[in-house]
Amino acid sequence: ELDRIINQMVHVAEYLEWDSTELRPILKEMMEEIDYDRDGTVTLEEWIRGGLTTIPLLVLLGMDTNVQEDGQHVWRLKHFNKPAYCNYCHTMLLGVRKQGLSCSLCKYTVHERCVSKDIAACISTYAKSRRHTNAMQHIWIEGNSPTKCDRCHRSIKCYQGLTGLHCVWCQITLHNKCASNVKPECDGGALRDHTLLPSYICPVVL
Repeated sequence: ELDRIINQMVHVAEYLEWDSTELRPILKEMMEEIDYDRDGTVTLEEWIRGGLTTIPLLVLLGMDTNVQEDGQHVWRLKHFNKPAYCNYCHTMLLGVRKQGLSCSLCKYTVHERCVSKDIAACISTYAKSRRHTNAMQHIWIEGNSPTKCDRCHRSIKCYQGLTGLHCVWCQITLHNKCASNVKPECDGGALRDHTLLPSYICPVVL
């Protein structure tokens, strides 16, 4: 039964023109993990216990994962036109289509095999207390920014690995060495009048 499920998912992936080269062994490993009694079938109880909490499997099946708390990534399979690297293991994403998973919120990018690792949390969308409502600092995501540096205006060469820093909030993109010459405070950038920054939002106790 597991093989039939895997074949069906690979067939769907190929129909959607995803790169399925590395997909089969990843699916096999994930399905075997949720087959707790190792009988070759996945019962409803096993699916509820493991399948519904296995993020890569849900993404590969095209099922949305609801954001349960602030700081949780929202993963989507993504196709990269230029060389891209995993923010966790720092190696290149390989494949022709849909090479990896990218967070829709912060753009943190990983291999399918790395998404279940102990990766960095996503951005916070509100201040946890009034003490954190002062000046906000840049939230940098490293690499996968094939564009020009906003400080020196030279190209950031994405084929050299995880190079370049991109601020999630103000959208400024810099060389790593140029970022050291920029103030740590983030003002929201050109779209600050249209963006509700986390430092403006905090819980109110009634």
